[in-house]
Amino acid sequence: MSDISFNCYRPHKPNKSHVWCLEIAEDPPDDLKSTLKLCTDFLIQATEQDNEVDLHMAHTLTQLLPVFVAGSHDSSIEDSYVHHYLAPILQSIYSTDKKFIVQWANGALNEDSTFKPDFQVFSRIINIRCIVIVAEFKPKSRNSAVESDLIKLGKQMKLMYNELVEKRVPKPTVCGLLCQGENLNTYVMDMPTLHISNGEAIKVYFM
Repeated sequence: MSDISFNCYRPHKPNKSHVWCLEIAEDPPDDLKSTLKLCTDFLIQATEQDNEVDLHMAHTLTQLLPVFVAGSHDSSIEDSYVHHYLAPILQSIYSTDKKFIVQWANGALNEDSTFKPDFQVFSRIINIRCIVIVAEFKPKSRNSAVESDLIKLGKQMKLMYNELVEKRVPKPTVCGLLCQGENLNTYVMDMPTLHISNGEAIKVYFM
């Protein structure tokens, strides 16, 4: 696995995101007005340059930071965990791209499928629906089924990949997200590997 390169899936490194996060950590805003003023400054900086990660970071902070300042919702409740913490990140990335269509909450992978992922992203080629990303979410208090969630995600990705092959999509690639508490893992399945490859492990902290 060590010889598999994931560089082709990574965006360019951010220019401002790390600085913004340090600024928030060192001098956190304490009310809505100062929070929005700070986030507005981040958005202005992001839109004046051409860095995709910074743009999404500024957009996401605008939605997340007021929630943190007001008092975090209970991240152990699945609806709060998904809609207050994960949704702003995923919506910023996928809902702002016209090529992608986002579907939340248990939409079936296909007509005969028993799999209903918590989140999926698909695109349309003419009138052909091509699912390219699925995700499974579990809040921290419900992390006991780690292995079964990973197996479930793997089966979903295999089904997605096979459907893209049947639809004659050239060089098909499918992705999966497994979010469990503050841990987020990404997976990729494509033609060279023919199996799931663990791409990145990310830890997300809810204040």
